[in-house]
Amino acid sequence: MRTNLGYSSVAVITINPAQVNNPGSVIPMTQTIASGSSLTLTHHGEVGVVTSRRWQQRISGGVWTDIPNANESVLNMGTLTNNGSANVTREFQVITNLGTSAVSRIVVIPLPANAGHISPASPTIYSGGFVVLTHQGSSGVTFRQWQRSTDGGHTWTSIFKNNRDTRNTGGLFNHGTAPITRKYRVWTGSNHSDIAVITINPQPGSALGNVTPATQTISSGDFVTLTHQGGVGVVSRQWQQSTDGGITWANVTGQTAATFSAGGIVNVGTTNMVFRYRVLANGNLVSTFSTITVRPPTPGAPKVISSGDSVTLTHPSSPSTTSYQWQMFCSVRGEWVDIPGANLPSFNTGALIGSGDHKFRLRINGGESYSAEKVIRIPHRTIFSYDASGNRIGRRTIVLSIPQSMPFAPNRVGGVVDSTDDSAESVEYYFGALNVMEMSENNEIFETFYTDKLNESDVLIFPNPTRGALAVEILNKNPNVPHQITVFSLNGLIVFQKNVIEHFTGIDLSSQPSGIYLLRISTPDSFITWTIIKE
Repeated sequence: MRTNLGYSSVAVITINPAQVNNPGSVIPMTQTIASGSSLTLTHHGEVGVVTSRRWQQRISGGVWTDIPNANESVLNMGTLTNNGSANVTREFQVITNLGTSAVSRIVVIPLPANAGHISPASPTIYSGGFVVLTHQGSSGVTFRQWQRSTDGGHTWTSIFKNNRDTRNTGGLFNHGTAPITRKYRVWTGSNHSDIAVITINPQPGSALGNVTPATQTISSGDFVTLTHQGGVGVVSRQWQQSTDGGITWANVTGQTAATFSAGGIVNVGTTNMVFRYRVLANGNLVSTFSTITVRPPTPGAPKVISSGDSVTLTHPSSPSTTSYQWQMFCSVRGEWVDIPGANLPSFNTGALIGSGDHKFRLRINGGESYSAEKVIRIPHRTIFSYDASGNRIGRRTIVLSIPQSMPFAPNRVGGVVDSTDDSAESVEYYFGALNVMEMSENNEIFETFYTDKLNESDVLIFPNPTRGALAVEILNKNPNVPHQITVFSLNGLIVFQKNVIEHFTGIDLSSQPSGIYLLRISTPDSFITWTIIKE
């Protein structure tokens, strides 16, 4: 500095360059959470190129330890728990090639006292056993979520949710040589209960035995015989079945012997189904399980017969089958119906009248299982008559009759074209379920029907006029082309509408007032409309 007296001494200031590297920090820097809360941490604010990253943690001022497989910028710690009575501080930091980051401090407060506890708290079982757990000591609970941990409580998986206070663990297995543990708790929506610790000892030898065959693949509707053998000290048995891979098990009613015949295991889907069977021995210990894979039915060619023929259907009998009931599918009602008196393994259909597919199946043991469907097909024979000018006659007279030999009449009825016209031939049709009250004492009914063309399909509508029951049959229907049938009143009100899959559709107009209605059949690119008279 220069003054009137001259220059002062010189001051030297050293300026270092800006810091190039900064290892950053962990966010959140500080946070307080309740036991059972989840935590996600982020390495943030580093300056420089990070080529390596290693997360560490310590609990309550202890030793820093590496967190396995934690080398990304984001760390999901999952659920943090504190089962004690005092707060627990957990600290996190990141070691990088730039240095050590700032520390994040997370305070985990313990559960409130009213979260309840699990009873029994520390049971010990052998491999294959199960425990019924009960959530107790918590008042006013309106929500429960059972949770399970298989890694000592580090991570938890939700396994059951509703307001039930009990939980059956199902079979717990230990295939090793040393005891293992499984932990269970309940989340009440705001906090967790105390933890129940189940110790699972390895099975001593073959005390519970095994089920043979251990695995088998069968076709839908087949039987398989299972045997429980090799058990030591077994005084009681109860066979059990699981359809969800062994998560839950249900008792097979009445099956307590060493041998069990699983009869008529049915797969009505399109992919394999897996059933598991085991023995509950002495009330609380279980055997090994047998895995039965059931293939879906293989689509086979229907049995083709002529109208008026009968077919005898037979299903293999089994000691485990206590009741049989043959059923047929009624397409008009869209459901399976019991055939009265058909309750033996063999069943004769009686004379089958009319064209189309007749479907049958066997209901076993009151609905415990069903046989595969048996399809009997009577081919369509559609004959139209024409006048001298070559024009198709659109109004014909039909004679319908119920065959007396059919034990399940009137679910199916047959019909022949009245051949008073020399140009007509005898033809049989399937009309589905009709109103029996419309028939005369000799089981005959005279009605009329219409025929027409919709694209490449022939359409039959009968009877018209109708007293309520109306049938629409679309012959040669392309299953890939959607059809919709709609019935309108003259004022535009829709009284019936259905998207059609089957070739036959039944329409009930009995609740509609007498008058004229319009019936329309439509496809994506065309439609046709008919006039229907309701008497």
